[in-house]
Amino acid sequence: NFMAAEAYKMLRTNIGFSLASIKGCKTIGITSANGSEGKSLCAINLAYTLSLQGSKVLLIDGDLRLPTIAKRLGLNKAPGFSELLTGQTENVIQKTEFSPNFMVITSGSLPAHPSELLGDDKTTTILSSRGKMLDYIVIDLPPINEVSDARNISRALDGYVFVVKRGYSSRSLVKQAIERLRFTNTEILGFVLVDDDKDAVGKYGKYGKYGKYGKYGKYGKYGRDDTESRKE
Repeated sequence: NFMAAEAYKMLRTNIGFSLASIKGCKTIGITSANGSEGKSLCAINLAYTLSLQGSKVLLIDGDLRLPTIAKRLGLNKAPGFSELLTGQTENVIQKTEFSPNFMVITSGSLPAHPSELLGDDKTTTILSSRGKMLDYIVIDLPPINEVSDARNISRALDGYVFVVKRGYSSRSLVKQAIERLRFTNTEILGFVLVDDDKDAVGKYGKYGKYGKYGKYGKYGKYGRDDTESRKE
């Protein structure tokens, strides 16, 4: 709708000003404090909106634990980002029907150690190489408070866009996520407030702590298998 489209255009403009000093391709990570806050939808719409101004944009599903981009856009899940990072294939870019400038790399097959894979120096090299023919790379990343993936890839990013869902994220969890990002020395470009609806208020009490990521955070799909998470 009109309001949503204008909101993403405003986000596009603000990001353009924030990264005006960056020459060449701008690489942006989209993350949140917790899961189910709308970061993947934000990543898709931001990439699409950037492409509408004539910019060549690559959207990457960097959530190698619970990927959603392929399903949302009706694309093949594999081969994708994990196959590219492990050197299995270079042919991973898929085109979309929405814009000729809007390209996608889906997650690919789920790797055994996604955090280490994203944090490898090779990842930075690959993204830099891919970015030579692009204006923007937008990467959908896992939530900060659940696993270290989004922090490990920080060296390859020019900045983060932090998604906060109204009535879902608690102030303490958002603060915790921001403190963790500060250790990466990567800029937080700004915050995106989503689900700005009075009906959303109070959802955190029901789902936020024990929802899809929270409940399974320690032993389930996200695993929390990194040393830092165990210490915390």
